[in-house]
Amino acid sequence: MNYIKLRWQIYQNELKQLIASIGQLFTFVTLMLYLALPIMIFMPLVWLSIIADIQTSQQDRVLYQWSYFILLFCLIRIQRKAILASKFQHFLASYSQSTAIKAVTTCLISLVAGNLLILAPMLLSFYIPNWQVFWQQLHFPLFAMLTWLIAYAAIIHTRIPWLSLVLMPVGLLFLSSHLVITAPWLNVIVLFVMGLEILFQPLAKIKPFSLSTKHYWQVRLVALISSPANAIIRIFILVVLVSLLAYVQQQMSQVAEAYLQVMFCWLLALLLGSFQFDNEAFYQQYELFLASLLSSSTIRYITDIFPIILLAVLVAVVLQVKLGFYAFCLVLLPIGTLMTVITTSKYQRNFFIVPSIFFIVLAMLV
Repeated sequence: MNYIKLRWQIYQNELKQLIASIGQLFTFVTLMLYLALPIMIFMPLVWLSIIADIQTSQQDRVLYQWSYFILLFCLIRIQRKAILASKFQHFLASYSQSTAIKAVTTCLISLVAGNLLILAPMLLSFYIPNWQVFWQQLHFPLFAMLTWLIAYAAIIHTRIPWLSLVLMPVGLLFLSSHLVITAPWLNVIVLFVMGLEILFQPLAKIKPFSLSTKHYWQVRLVALISSPANAIIRIFILVVLVSLLAYVQQQMSQVAEAYLQVMFCWLLALLLGSFQFDNEAFYQQYELFLASLLSSSTIRYITDIFPIILLAVLVAVVLQVKLGFYAFCLVLLPIGTLMTVITTSKYQRNFFIVPSIFFIVLAMLV
């Protein structure tokens, strides 16, 4: 069996195992978001249309462009071990292949792993008809180059590129009203900063944050960092749903009606509350060990619930401040999330029944 075919089979096998490990989450997403799944899958293409438009404001460009970068980085990062065939490195070392063949194989598998998020910007760049239009739309080919750099950084480096993925967009958003940068120059600067970060890793000398495992919350955090796939997928769905609503409201130039806001909060509450599935599965798997860290089950539930409710509050603030939702959503979403978390622990597969009844009745009353 040749090297490329072997790497491809290893990638397929590792990907099947990854999908199997998050099968429960996929089942939940399919049941709750069946009609919205096609829209959610192609939502990044809507982001591309906004990014490609030269008239897009700097603030919107930063928001959509970095949302796209972070989504791509997470998608590749989840599959990193499968792309590199990390578990089979000793066996693959027996294959006397050149460095070029290995690099090309990794590149081809990365294209499959990144799928439309890598291919779409590249293919759209090839459709630019002539050099005059190319120079007018220079920001988009630069953006396509950045997607390749993001994928490369996600595969090659073990550390997250905090400078270009996190600190830079935050700085640009804060300075957007004082510092105006054209789209091509923005991408040139990002390309330069990201290239430097990949080559020299300026933040690599900072020691990584380490945690002991004396308390339950520390053990849970370490487990989440080591296996982030479920959390990343939920956050991705959350971002796509909020982005989709923001896009629809912007196109229609109006805020959603009160009953639609309630139903949207219901959807988000079910999504956020489903984090408790992972907490319950983790506790059941390591119940004997965790029993030595917990003095009571109440502490475990508080530790599990607090970050979920905090995330619900943050999302509610975004909905109220950025999307113009009514103030009652600041209370409704956290309460709905708490209700979903409790029913998830008590009823497992039938967790959605009680929150759904609550939100349906509330939607009829507003």
